[in-house]
Amino acid sequence: MRPRPVRSKSISALYVIAGSISLGLGVLGMFLPLLPTTPLWLLAAACYARGSQRFHHWLIHHPMFGETIRRYHSGEGIPRRARNKTLIILWATLLFSAWWVQHKPWLWILLAAVGVGVTFYLMRLPLAKVDEGSCGGDPLSAFVFCRRSSPFRIKGMRFYPLLCLASCLLLVDVRISPLLQANERPNIVFFFSDDLTTQAISAYHTGLELPPTPHLDRLAREGMLFENSFCGNSICTPSRATVMTGLHSHKNGIVNLSGMLDPERPTWPKALQSSGYTTALFGKWHMKTKPTGFDAWEVFSGQGHYYNPDLYGPKGVRRVEGHSTDIVTDLALDWLESRDAEKPFCLMIQHKAPHRNWKPSLKDIGRYQDRVFAEPASLFDNYESRVSAANHKMGIDQHMNLASDLMLLN
Repeated sequence: MRPRPVRSKSISALYVIAGSISLGLGVLGMFLPLLPTTPLWLLAAACYARGSQRFHHWLIHHPMFGETIRRYHSGEGIPRRARNKTLIILWATLLFSAWWVQHKPWLWILLAAVGVGVTFYLMRLPLAKVDEGSCGGDPLSAFVFCRRSSPFRIKGMRFYPLLCLASCLLLVDVRISPLLQANERPNIVFFFSDDLTTQAISAYHTGLELPPTPHLDRLAREGMLFENSFCGNSICTPSRATVMTGLHSHKNGIVNLSGMLDPERPTWPKALQSSGYTTALFGKWHMKTKPTGFDAWEVFSGQGHYYNPDLYGPKGVRRVEGHSTDIVTDLALDWLESRDAEKPFCLMIQHKAPHRNWKPSLKDIGRYQDRVFAEPASLFDNYESRVSAANHKMGIDQHMNLASDLMLLN
């Protein structure tokens, strides 16, 4: 006994709702590892398949479409050529649309669902002028086109398009899910300066009349400004080791400038690389061993030089003309242009500046020559009762070199 049209339509709607919920949970499962993504895809496919069957029954009894559908089922069927042309035009249109929206994976899923749904229905309609003998020799044709009479028909497989739909959803799970995750996982750009004090960053509002740092201030304003952070070790090499490993000096083994980073030690760039990120490092490294965990890298040897530095990379050493800050920046920008755009990235830009000796780019040498800066309050400090501060080696009168530090002499 055939179900009543109204009941079939209502049940079809319930299946579609259940399928949509499963589909939504499957999409959510791409981002939440607790949700089993593939079983949810299959559940959605099963609900859509059953809903399609009920909807088919409703169409048979529809006053407008019912006569045409019943005529197809009475034996005349739909011409195979017409069906195939319809499918070719449909999928050609969908593929062109998918190419047009190639950077929007959500629309890929929608287009795939439309294509599979229409294909599902067309494949359910019997073909015109097809007898048992015309498709018995081809298992694929027998399975697809002659499901009622084929010797290859398996009990319970009346809804064979369910396999097609499940395969498509599994393909979406395998191919589209990484793209969605890549779009959701943040790209990371890590800027490293050397010996830059917070007083030189205007976002900290220390009251010193120093040149403003508008770009750093924007990062602080639109992101986060650390106002109560502490440095575990401010010496160059140990500090870099703590940044790379997340461990204090007594744990990572680098306690002074002569230390070297163990290439086998876990670092956060290695963790990102193993999880699908593409990683790169350019600039000052200063940890004796070659960088590991990076798809691309070029670094200075030791401190490096401000002008025309030598860069060491996987292909050897090369000398690049220019100022180190400009060179490192250009390397980073060139890598961003050539990287694999389908993967999230981590880029470490590690400048030598403003480490002593202070040597600016030639184009910036005269930038502040006509500006007078206010004397800091501690300029003539005698460090009374502060023994450690009194033992400093950064005094202008005793420790600054007039030629290499202050560039007052040739």
